[in-house]
Amino acid sequence: MRPSRVELQFQDKTGLILLDQLRSADKSRLIKKLGTVDSQTQKII
Repeated sequence: MRPSRVELQFQDKTGLILLDQLRSADKSRLIKKLGTVDSQTQKII
């Protein structure tokens, strides 16, 4: 079973990706791109 919450380090901060709370977002609603998730973390997600 995959975890529903994944710990993540981003811009010197520790946080969580809450997979159970993700939803699709229209690109027009996004204000700015903060960065990307590395490939190792993507595999975990």
